[in-house]
Amino acid sequence: MLELCPRSIAQSFFHRLGETGVEARRRILFRALPMASAPILLLTLDVVRTARDEGFIRAMVTLGGALAVVAVLVGVMFLAHARRRVRLAGGQLEERTLWRTRRHPAQRAHRAVSHHLVEARSVAPTTFVVDEANRCLIAMSWVHFERQDIEDLLRTLGVAHEVALEEHLGLRQMRRRYPGAFTFSRRHPAITGFLALIPLLAVVVGLAVLLG
Repeated sequence: MLELCPRSIAQSFFHRLGETGVEARRRILFRALPMASAPILLLTLDVVRTARDEGFIRAMVTLGGALAVVAVLVGVMFLAHARRRVRLAGGQLEERTLWRTRRHPAQRAHRAVSHHLVEARSVAPTTFVVDEANRCLIAMSWVHFERQDIEDLLRTLGVAHEVALEEHLGLRQMRRRYPGAFTFSRRHPAITGFLALIPLLAVVVGLAVLLG
């Protein structure tokens, strides 16, 4: 059995390819942390300012609900990363994500190709394992998985690997070129996040109504 585990959370989410540890810490300290903490700080100040009018308890429920939303989003993101696995065992090529596990017969793997994938402001090399019809079986980002581990998997599968990093393609272009690439949550993160927040928002609204 051959199993690919993702890099550490720090490497996957906070370090960029080719970036030194010093550069990463400087970027996180002076750019990422201020951008992430500013909305929470502004919300806290607004709650404190309006607490006298709306009542302290209701203001705390509002603040707690907002922090809970952030905590749920971050928790789900980290859990999804920690759970992800790519495994080759028993003649099956398997990809495990937070919500489901997809399996394909290993003999379906026909070739592999790597492109730069453009998402929002990030650009990262991604390897696609496809069948003879060019349908994507597995997509593996070099940010989340070690390139050497990916190469080991491809050698075990016995497929040729074409590295075409001169091409920068977006999610839609990738989907057209390699049908089946990426799950619904990866293609529509905003919709997925909203759906995941509905139960939590219902609880927060319910508490606000009861306390109002």
